[in-house]
Amino acid sequence: MSPRGACDNSQVNRLLLISLLALSTACGSSDPPPPSPNHKAACDTLSFCRISESGFSCDADKVSGCAQCINGTACNAILAGACSGACPGVTFKPK
Repeated sequence: MSPRGACDNSQVNRLLLISLLALSTACGSSDPPPPSPNHKAACDTLSFCRISESGFSCDADKVSGCAQCINGTACNAILAGACSGACPGVTFKPK
Protein backbone atom coordinates (compact mmCIF):
# COMPACT_ATOMS: atom_id res chain seq x y z
CA MET A 1 0.00 0.00 0.00
CA SER A 2 1.41 3.38 -0.99
CA PRO A 3 1.27 6.44 1.25
CA ARG A 4 -1.59 8.86 0.71
CA GLY A 5 -0.89 11.20 -2.22
CA ALA A 6 1.86 9.03 -3.73
CA CYS A 7 1.58 7.69 -7.29
CA ASP A 8 2.58 4.20 -8.30
CA ASN A 9 4.42 3.52 -11.58
CA SER A 10 1.28 2.67 -13.55
CA GLN A 11 -0.34 5.99 -12.61
CA VAL A 12 2.80 7.92 -13.57
CA ASN A 13 3.04 6.06 -16.89
CA ARG A 14 -0.63 6.73 -17.62
CA LEU A 15 -0.22 10.45 -16.86
CA LEU A 16 2.84 10.65 -19.10
CA LEU A 17 1.05 8.91 -21.96
CA ILE A 18 -1.99 11.19 -21.68
CA SER A 19 0.28 14.26 -21.56
CA LEU A 20 2.23 13.15 -24.65
CA LEU A 21 -0.95 12.45 -26.60
CA ALA A 22 -2.41 15.83 -25.67
CA LEU A 23 0.82 17.59 -26.58
CA SER A 24 1.16 15.86 -29.96
CA THR A 25 -2.46 16.75 -30.82
CA ALA A 26 -1.99 20.38 -29.79
CA CYS A 27 1.30 20.83 -31.66
CA GLY A 28 0.08 20.84 -35.22
CA SER A 29 -0.65 17.32 -36.24
CA SER A 30 -2.67 18.70 -39.16
CA ASP A 31 -1.25 19.69 -42.55
CA PRO A 32 -0.14 23.29 -43.07
CA PRO A 33 -2.46 25.55 -45.09
CA PRO A 34 -1.81 25.71 -48.84
CA PRO A 35 0.25 28.63 -50.19
CA SER A 36 -1.66 31.84 -50.89
CA PRO A 37 -3.04 32.26 -54.42
CA ASN A 38 -2.83 36.08 -54.03
CA HIS A 39 -0.82 37.94 -56.69
CA LYS A 40 0.40 40.63 -54.28
CA ALA A 41 1.86 37.96 -51.99
CA ALA A 42 3.49 36.29 -55.02
CA CYS A 43 5.09 39.58 -56.02
CA ASP A 44 6.40 39.97 -52.49
CA THR A 45 7.86 36.46 -52.73
CA LEU A 46 9.51 37.26 -56.06
CA SER A 47 10.93 40.48 -54.63
CA PHE A 48 12.30 38.61 -51.61
CA CYS A 49 13.87 36.04 -53.98
CA ARG A 50 15.31 38.82 -56.18
CA ILE A 51 13.47 37.48 -59.20
CA SER A 52 12.09 39.69 -61.95
CA GLU A 53 9.04 38.52 -63.82
CA SER A 54 7.52 39.30 -67.17
CA GLY A 55 3.85 38.68 -67.94
CA PHE A 56 2.62 38.52 -64.33
CA SER A 57 0.30 41.07 -62.70
CA CYS A 58 0.88 42.21 -59.12
CA ASP A 59 -2.78 43.21 -58.69
CA ALA A 60 -3.66 42.63 -55.02
CA ASP A 61 -7.20 41.54 -55.89
CA LYS A 62 -6.13 38.88 -58.36
CA VAL A 63 -5.70 35.20 -57.43
CA SER A 64 -4.42 32.29 -59.52
CA GLY A 65 -2.71 28.94 -59.53
CA CYS A 66 0.42 30.69 -60.78
CA ALA A 67 0.54 32.87 -57.65
CA GLN A 68 -0.09 29.83 -55.48
CA CYS A 69 2.84 28.04 -57.13
CA ILE A 70 5.14 31.02 -56.63
CA ASN A 71 4.15 31.35 -52.97
CA GLY A 72 4.72 27.65 -52.30
CA THR A 73 7.99 27.15 -54.18
CA ALA A 74 11.61 27.80 -53.21
CA CYS A 75 13.36 30.69 -54.97
CA ASN A 76 15.84 28.54 -56.88
CA ALA A 77 13.06 26.18 -58.00
CA ILE A 78 11.07 29.13 -59.43
CA LEU A 79 14.10 30.12 -61.49
CA ALA A 80 14.57 26.48 -62.55
CA GLY A 81 11.05 26.46 -64.03
CA ALA A 82 9.03 24.74 -61.29
CA CYS A 83 6.08 27.06 -61.91
CA SER A 84 6.21 27.12 -65.71
CA GLY A 85 3.19 24.82 -66.00
CA ALA A 86 1.12 26.94 -63.62
CA CYS A 87 2.34 30.21 -65.14
CA PRO A 88 2.07 29.97 -68.95
CA GLY A 89 3.46 33.05 -70.66
CA VAL A 90 5.32 34.22 -67.55
CA THR A 91 9.11 34.33 -67.48
CA PHE A 92 11.28 34.53 -64.38
CA LYS A 93 14.87 35.84 -64.32
CA PRO A 94 17.26 36.75 -61.52
CA LYS A 95 17.46 40.50 -60.81
